[in-house]
Amino acid sequence: MKSSNMKSMKDLVSNINMTEHKEKEIVVDHFAKNVINKVFKELALILPAWQYAWKSDDPQNPDKVLNAAKQQWTKAFIENDICTVEQISHGFAKARKYESDFVPSCGKFISWCTPSPEDLG
Repeated sequence: MKSSNMKSMKDLVSNINMTEHKEKEIVVDHFAKNVINKVFKELALILPAWQYAWKSDDPQNPDKVLNAAKQQWTKAFIENDICTVEQISHGFAKARKYESDFVPSCGKFISWCTPSPEDLG
């Protein structure tokens, strides 16, 4: 028997507006901002073609793409529990071995932050 406060699945689904999906706002503190800025600074030093990945076509806002990338990488770090200096340092070590001048995707960098059994010896 259905209680009065329970809605049918049809009622619930009909009330969903897929176009109004709102992402949960992530609050990033000063320390986390410093960490992500350091990540981008280190990657820029390690991978000389970094500017091609984050180049803005807006002369009024030359850091537009870079800032958007930092936001996405921050979300990716949070979603994938990349939260220690050791993890990020491991990612930098892999980046230094990376045989490309170009910046990897945030997903690839995240995979570098997690040591494999071979990495651990």
